[in-house]
Amino acid sequence: MISGATIVCTSADETLAVLVVTPELNGPLGEEASIGGVMRGPYCERARTLPAEFVLKLHDNGTLVAMVVDPCYSTAELKMDYELELWSEQQGLRSIDFETRVELKKK
Repeated sequence: MISGATIVCTSADETLAVLVVTPELNGPLGEEASIGGVMRGPYCERARTLPAEFVLKLHDNGTLVAMVVDPCYSTAELKMDYELELWSEQQGLRSIDFETRVELKKK
């Protein structure tokens, strides 16, 4: 159902990063179908982190919004990334359709 996504960071400071995710659908969703997602992180190869989970909220226009509290931003010296998982759900069955990693950069 979900073949990809466009991800735009609309704001990013020391306390909050807001990402707007626009899922790319393979076709129309069924009447009872819904979409959702989650971001998990941060993850880093060179440092220990305590990952958190941020549930994406569905807006009326079909976009999903993630509000990452206390974000860890990537730098040239230390790469930090988050996992983005998008799913479709129909008749109580959830299918993970799209997964990717996202690096946050301070604006």
